[in-house]
Amino acid sequence: LPPKYFENKKKINNLRIKSFAREIKEKEWDKISYFSTPSRIFCDLFWMKLNWQNIKSEVGPINIFDTGCGDGNYAIKLNDYSGGINSYLGIDAIIDENWKDLKTFKFIKLKQLKSTNFIKEIPKNTNFFMTQSAIEHFENDLDYFRQIKEYIVSSNSTIIQVHLFPTPPSLWLYFHLGVRQYNMRSVMQIIKMFNNKNSYAVLYPLGGKNSFYYHLNKVTIPEYILKRKPNPREMNTNNYFLGAKQVISNDLSKNSWNFASFCALIIHSNYKKKIF
Repeated sequence: LPPKYFENKKKINNLRIKSFAREIKEKEWDKISYFSTPSRIFCDLFWMKLNWQNIKSEVGPINIFDTGCGDGNYAIKLNDYSGGINSYLGIDAIIDENWKDLKTFKFIKLKQLKSTNFIKEIPKNTNFFMTQSAIEHFENDLDYFRQIKEYIVSSNSTIIQVHLFPTPPSLWLYFHLGVRQYNMRSVMQIIKMFNNKNSYAVLYPLGGKNSFYYHLNKVTIPEYILKRKPNPREMNTNNYFLGAKQVISNDLSKNSWNFASFCALIIHSNYKKKIF
């Protein structure tokens, strides 16, 4: 079994660890794709349940810089979840076919950037940096954070970062997911770069024992090991989603950190008020 990385931990050095354990309303479940894995459902619920009003009060109109944006659909999701963002710039090394469909949205800009040096691409009004399942693919992830730190120092404005990434137990579920999974040691390397009186960090483990085994049995084994087609998600997507919803609800209600397959890291710099 994978180790229990976060159980019974509340704080490590200057990093506070909190539970993501809230009631999910039915209308919020309705926004989740029935075909998503439990890990991705946890991620989308986290984005959905962020206190966007507090974020707007802290930074003003939200201007997002998304590195490794993929198909760019998180621009649409976050605009919906937050009640409206001011601007979104997504960069990725590969142009996705979906980008064509997003050109009609004036607040969205998408750009191909093969270079790892992106600091000159950051708009001056950026106040929200995000990654979703991206930093584990960066060969030099600390250089990515170094450039963000350089921007924060030069702008001297309130900046929020939200990064969602896999933990070591995810290796059991995906077998291959980027060049690394993040343990506490690698997370602390990131935190140390923003270790000053003007910044603080919060880590939210996303997942639990029930959703871990559901993911393993319904997704990993049939799709990755047996390579079964059709697989349980395709044969009866509604039943699959109802099962995923049940195990995730169980993990949320128990504040379970066991076998969390993803984490959400928030770094809040030059803050006016601690909102996380």
